[in-house]
Amino acid sequence: MLHAGTIDDALYGIATGINVHAIIADPQAFADAGVEMPDDTTWTWDDYEQIATDISAGSADGGYGVQNYSFIEPVLKIIARQKGEEVFTADGEVGVSAATVEEFFQRSVDLQSAGGEPDASVSTEIQAAGVEGSLPATNKGAMAWFWSNQLNAVQTASGRDLVLLRAPGESEFERTGEYFKPSMYYSVSAKSEHPEESQLLVDFPINSNAAGELILSDRGLPANTEVRAHVLPMLSDADKLSAEFVENLQDVVEDGTPVPPVGAGEVPDITSRINSDVLFGKITPAQAAEQWIDEVTKAIS
Repeated sequence: MLHAGTIDDALYGIATGINVHAIIADPQAFADAGVEMPDDTTWTWDDYEQIATDISAGSADGGYGVQNYSFIEPVLKIIARQKGEEVFTADGEVGVSAATVEEFFQRSVDLQSAGGEPDASVSTEIQAAGVEGSLPATNKGAMAWFWSNQLNAVQTASGRDLVLLRAPGESEFERTGEYFKPSMYYSVSAKSEHPEESQLLVDFPINSNAAGELILSDRGLPANTEVRAHVLPMLSDADKLSAEFVENLQDVVEDGTPVPPVGAGEVPDITSRINSDVLFGKITPAQAAEQWIDEVTKAIS
């Protein structure tokens, strides 16, 4: 997590807390469709597509296997890392290939065509409905991609016991793609007139059990593992599950992602807009990949 706030070997920010992007799954939806829960330590991307399609086919109430993942880019980051790439390099440039971006969009098209995820109109409505309007939250689907700290909100809305699954493909390639994401950072200006006091201010929420008891998981799971262990008994059942999930990934996550360059804040809007055009058939995944790389490159230039 220190690496996640480091640029050119200098530490610029300390993570307030951490999350991972993963799949929130509804075991009851799997059971109702007659589909077994996957072994998330070995399942592949093809397994993911097949399972989602089988769930849709087996759901008597018109439920879906999975919610569309390509309105935002965290899954692209995972896929890129599995292939030895990064969406952004340490030098602040686009580091993902057009082939990988095309594959990212193509899986959405394939799932839509096979019925594993909703059509373009329904997917757009679900995306706009937010966390509590997601497929698992409304008992209308078995899987959706979220940050791990969102499990509590989705589970509360669903009224069911949900679980977290690792990204597909983690054992399929030469390396893993999951990464720990800082919720946000604490930083101090180099021009601060009170550097020592500022250090104390940052030290308190990061390293104090007392602060941990107040913050709990509001800023993600505490990055300080000792504080995390201290507050664990105070967390909700869903947050405890998230904490265990993150803990189990410590030997799987190989490294952090480079600090994104200035302009990267435009990427979610770019991704969402292009994905909408893909889902509605206005452009092909190959065209989307070229457009995505072109627009993102301009945004960070």
